[in-house]
Amino acid sequence: MIEAIKRPVIQSNEFLGRIEATNRVNVVARVTAFLEKRNFVEGAEVKAGDLLYQLERGPFEADLASKKAQVAQLQATLANAVLTTNRAKALLGGPPASNRVWTRRSPTSRASRRRCRPRRRRSTCPRSISTTR
Repeated sequence: MIEAIKRPVIQSNEFLGRIEATNRVNVVARVTAFLEKRNFVEGAEVKAGDLLYQLERGPFEADLASKKAQVAQLQATLANAVLTTNRAKALLGGPPASNRVWTRRSPTSRASRRRCRPRRRRSTCPRSISTTR
């Protein structure tokens, strides 16, 4: 026989299982661009607002410069239109021929409205003939 000895017992538990993240987030690109840098390690914890990726800046800066140039061109066109209108208004006090100049250059003239109207394609289909008039 073996004599029982009193010893401290360490309690431990072993379980089999899988660990899964409580929150999953899909990162979806809003723009098409080349990645310049990835600022995280796969599987690491990230917080809201953390910078994850850095995109190549060149194409975006070129597009911005193009849009700024378009704005400047439209502002110049507007300034030219204001000058032309003011010049035509000044001519209104002159001879009757100058009234025609104002009518042609006025923003409400038919010619101005025609220039601003989008062009429509002519239909190649024959028009339907209505019997009711």
